[in-house]
Amino acid sequence: MGLSCVEAEEREAAKMRVPIDDYRFLDLDAPTLPAKEIINEETGVVQWAVWCKHCQEWHYHGRGDGHREAHCSKLTSPYTASGYNLTLGRQ
Repeated sequence: MGLSCVEAEEREAAKMRVPIDDYRFLDLDAPTLPAKEIINEETGVVQWAVWCKHCQEWHYHGRGDGHREAHCSKLTSPYTASGYNLTLGRQ
C-alpha cells in the first residue's frame, strides 16, 4: 500500500529538517534571520525579536535557535509558507 499525499509531503519535508534537540530543528529550505534578545519590562520575560522586511513589523518568539512559524501580517510574505530559522544576531 502506497503513501497518502499528506504522508509523502511530510516525509519529504522531514528530509530538510536538521534536529537541534528533541524539540527544535532547522529547516534547510527556510531562510535564517538574525534575532535580537529583548526583555519585556512588564513581565521580565526574555524573548527573541526579528524584523520582518515583508510586513515591516517586529515578530516576537521564545528564545533559542531553530525554526519558527512566521507571524507576518502580509499573507504574500514568503515567510508565511516557509517560516524561518532564528539565530541570535549581534546586538
